[in-house]
Amino acid sequence: MTEPMGGTESTITLLAESLNRFADIEVEVVQHCRELPSVSANGVLYRGTSNLRAEASTQRSGVTVIINSPKLLKMWRRYNKNATLILWRHNFLGNRHRQIHHLLEEIDAHMVCVSQHHLAHTHNYLQLSTKAPRLHAIANPVQIYVPNDVRRDSDKLLFCSSPHKGLDQCLSLFESVRRFIPSLRLAVCNPGYLPDALIRRNAVDVLGALTRPELHRHMSESLCVFYPQTQFSETFGLVAAESNLLGTPILAPAQMGALSEVVGTQEQLVNTIDLHTLVSLLQRWRSHGPPKFAEMPSFDPNRIAIQWKSVIDQRGAQASARPVDSTKFLTTNPRAQTYEQKNNFEAAVKPL
Repeated sequence: MTEPMGGTESTITLLAESLNRFADIEVEVVQHCRELPSVSANGVLYRGTSNLRAEASTQRSGVTVIINSPKLLKMWRRYNKNATLILWRHNFLGNRHRQIHHLLEEIDAHMVCVSQHHLAHTHNYLQLSTKAPRLHAIANPVQIYVPNDVRRDSDKLLFCSSPHKGLDQCLSLFESVRRFIPSLRLAVCNPGYLPDALIRRNAVDVLGALTRPELHRHMSESLCVFYPQTQFSETFGLVAAESNLLGTPILAPAQMGALSEVVGTQEQLVNTIDLHTLVSLLQRWRSHGPPKFAEMPSFDPNRIAIQWKSVIDQRGAQASARPVDSTKFLTTNPRAQTYEQKNNFEAAVKPL
C-alpha cells in the first residue's frame, strides 16, 4: 500500500482488487470527498463524490456495497429502486440499529458481517430466534508482506491499533510488566484514524502511521503484538490475523470478540490479563520462542473474493436474472487512498 491505512480501509481495497482480479467483477470504490480519482493496474476505479444523493439517483442498476451505514443504505434505496444493495458492516450494531433486520426486509437488502462472532452478536443483539436469511458472515481477506532479512527482537513489543482500542490500558500494563522484564520496549503505531497519542513514557517508541509493508516488518521483528486490553471488542481482528500469518503471536484476552476465530493457536489468548499471566507468557516466549501456528484460518483474498461473488451473484440474479459483472463499493471515509500491492497485484496506480 502506498500510504498508511486502517484495517477497514485496507480490507475494502484488498477485496475490491480481489473481486476484480479473481472473480472477474468490475469494481469501483466511491469515497465521500475523495479529491483525486485513480485506477489500479487491475482496473479498479477509486473516485470521490461530494453529493451522495446525486450518486444514488444516477445509478440505475448493478450492485452497491455500502460500508457500515444503515442510514446511507436506506437513502440509497429511496433514490435508486433498482440497485442490489448489500450493507458491509465492520462494527457491532448500536442502539440506533435495533430494527435493522426490519429495514433489510423493507428495502430488500442484505448485510454481511466479518466473522461468525460478529454474526452471532448481531443475531443476539436483534433478539432473533431463528436464522435470518438476510444476514451473512464472510471473513475479511488478509494479505501479508513478508519482509526479508528480519531478526526477531525478544525485547520488542508492538501495539498497532488505533489509540481508542485500549492504548492507555496497554501502556499501564506495559509499565507494570517492565518491573519484571526491564529490557522490554514497546513500539506504538497508529493506522491514522486518530492523531498520534501524546506519549511520554520510558521505553515507549512512537512510530506514527505506517504503510502495511512497514507495519509487517515491525510485526515480524517483535516478540509479540501487545494487546492486553478489555475496552474494545473486535468484530474481526485484522492485526491478530496478520501477525500470526507472519509468525508473531498476539498477547490479548480470549473474550475480546472474534480474536479466537482468526488466530493460529489459542495459547496467545489469555483468560485474565493479571500481571503474573502476562509476565509468565512473555518470559516463556523470550526463552523458548513464539508458539507454532500449526493451522491458520484461511483468509486468502482469492477464496474470500469467491465467497463474496457467490453472495453478489445470488442477490444480482434475484434482481436481474443474470450474473453480476460490476459492483460499486461506497464508503463515507475520505481517507482511503490508492491500493498498491507489488508482490501480488502489481498495482502501479495511475492518475486519471
